[in-house]
Amino acid sequence: PKNANLINTLYTTNLGVVAAFTNAGRMYNFSLADLDYGKDYSIYELIMLQDNEKVLLLIDTTSFNSYHNLVTISKKGYIKKTATREYNIRAKKGTAVMKLDTDDQLVGVYLSMNDEDKIFIASSSGNYNFYELNELSTTGRLTKGVKAIKLTSEEYIRAATLVKKDIEMVKSDVTSYQLSISGLLGGHSGTDINHKRGNAIKILADILKEVDDIEIVNITGGSKVNVIPSRAK
Repeated sequence: PKNANLINTLYTTNLGVVAAFTNAGRMYNFSLADLDYGKDYSIYELIMLQDNEKVLLLIDTTSFNSYHNLVTISKKGYIKKTATREYNIRAKKGTAVMKLDTDDQLVGVYLSMNDEDKIFIASSSGNYNFYELNELSTTGRLTKGVKAIKLTSEEYIRAATLVKKDIEMVKSDVTSYQLSISGLLGGHSGTDINHKRGNAIKILADILKEVDDIEIVNITGGSKVNVIPSRAK
């Protein structure tokens, strides 16, 4: 549809159930079996979002069992790791996935299958930190989590990404990682360029410049040449 932003791409079946995670720290579900094949739908037609609520990520719930944990990060710097089985619920009207303060919001949602994965977090003033998931205790769906980075009263989390450690290695002496950026607003390079929106590919490149002795296999991001990509990996 015109002026629509790409959230992410799913590979599923026409019987799949999709979970939508929002900045309000809520999750909504809808079934693809209820949709007409080949017809375009707005996400706002399918789930009952609250005022100023935006979808951060869509996940096919049939893939939940392939992962161990779902990691959530808030704008005020809280991080939480919860077993994916706690999200195997139907919630068309929405259910909370993280306890948030009234002035806080969700900025990152990530699926992890390996506790050796790491979370990269960057603040609005340029401070950053790598947080190893094996340092996090697994907590319930409605908990607040712990502080992942020390922030001043003016700072907030601007970007976060999950750095995955692959289980299968190409060579016994080579360790491979997948780095992804998601949850940005994105937009059109013509109409939104003056809004200073983050470009996922540029942020990814800035992170990679700080890493020594690596070989980049591939970088992907953006659906068209004239978009400001909201996701890249």
